[in-house]
Amino acid sequence: MNKTRIALLNKAISLAGSYRIAYPNTGFEPVQGETYLKFDFVPADDSPVTLGSTGEDELTGFYQVSIMAPAGSGDGDSIALLDTFRQGFKKGVNLQYEDRSVRITSATFNQGMNAGSRNDVSVDESIWYPTYITIYWAARLARN
Repeated sequence: MNKTRIALLNKAISLAGSYRIAYPNTGFEPVQGETYLKFDFVPADDSPVTLGSTGEDELTGFYQVSIMAPAGSGDGDSIALLDTFRQGFKKGVNLQYEDRSVRITSATFNQGMNAGSRNDVSVDESIWYPTYITIYWAARLARN
C-alpha cells in the first residue's frame, strides 16, 4: 500500500510547484496570507480481481488535495491550482512507483466553505478558504 501512496504523493509534489505542503501527521505552521496545500491518502477497499492464492487484488481509494487559500483573497489561486491538479490527475492516467502502477479513475471538486467550525484540525483554519480536489484511484496488488 505504501508504494501506491508514494506514487500519488510524487505526482502531487510535482504539481505543487513552490507552494508549501502540510504533510499528514507532521508539524506544520502555515504562513498567514500564503496559500498552502494538504495531501491525504485514504485507501478504501481491497477486493479480489482474480482467483487463486497467487492472484491479484484491487485496492481502491482516494487522494485528497486541499488547497488552503487565505480567506478574503479571492478564488483565482485556488481555481488555477484546481486546474493544474485536474490536468495532472486525469482519468486514465497511470502513475508508477517501482513495480506499482496506480490508475486514476476520476476526480471531484468541492469549493468555498470556511473550515473554521471543524474541530478535527490542529491549525486554526478560520482564516483559510479551502478548495478540494478528490482523486479516485485503483491499484492492482499481487496476492502472495
